[in-house]
Amino acid sequence: MAKTPPAVALLGHHTQYTGHARSATYRWFTDPVVCERCHPDGHGENSRTAVALLREGE
Repeated sequence: MAKTPPAVALLGHHTQYTGHARSATYRWFTDPVVCERCHPDGHGENSRTAVALLREGE
């Protein structure tokens, strides 16, 4: 997604990440702060969706 002002307002500013942390999926599984943004009831579904999207790209 382009880093337009609306995208940054919606998703946040993520250009500071380097290495594996550049991946939102990586951060979902490794950074507790990322999970806190989502209601706990949705964590399982979000995790399954993230993994399915990774597998789809194989």
